[in-house]
Parts: sequence; structure tokens; C-alpha cells
Amino acid sequence: MEEANTDLLYAIAWYAMGIFSYRITSKILNYGFMASVYQDAILNVLSILKKTNESIDSINKLKYKSLEKYTESDLIDIEIDKDERAMGFWRMMCIVNIQKLTPGYFSGILKFKNWKEAMEYLKLKEGGDAPG
Repeated sequence: MEEANTDLLYAIAWYAMGIFSYRITSKILNYGFMASVYQDAILNVLSILKKTNESIDSINKLKYKSLEKYTESDLIDIEIDKDERAMGFWRMMCIVNIQKLTPGYFSGILKFKNWKEAMEYLKLKEGGDAPG
């Protein structure tokens, strides 16, 4: 009888350890999957921001070209400076918002602190060409 109780206790202990190890393993695997999905989302966001930046740069070049016909060069330089500052602010706010909206447990995924580092990170992960 005593041996049956010992076997039952061993069975219960193994059962409990199995449940415990299953829960830990599934949480670790789930965290890894979520981190991978989040990294993909960040790369997609950075890619969209890069394309938006390129589009705005193209539009601004066309604007400056058309301003050359009707405006003095000093005013064009002022416009270029104003646009560059606005784009610098926009880039900075994009990166700051990504950092602020990233949950703390995923903060290690973000390997960049500014626009230039973000574009280098995107270039590294995609293997493509990213402007600074």
C-alpha cells in the first residue's frame, strides 16, 4: 500500500512538473513569436516612413524648380531651409513616437535612436539601399 502511495505521489509530481514546464515553454515561445511579429511591424513602419520621406523630397524638389521661375534665389533658400527644418522635425517625431509606443518588453528590438540610425537599421534588415 505504501508503494502505491509513493507511485501516486511521483505521478502527481511528474504531472505538476509537466504542466509547469509546458506553461513556461509555451510562454517563452509565444514571446519569441510576438517579438518577431513586432520587429516585422517596425520594419514595415520604417519602410513606409522611408517611402514617405522620399516622396516629400521629390515634391519639394519640384516645388523649388517651379519657384526658380517666379522667385528670387534668396527666397528659395529660405524656403529650402524652412522645409529642411520641418522634415527634420517630422523625422524626429516619427522616431520618438515609435520609441514611446513600443512596450518596454520589446524595447530591445529597437536598435536605433534617430532617423539616420533607423534608416541604417532598415537597410541592414532589408538588405536594400536606404538614404540617410
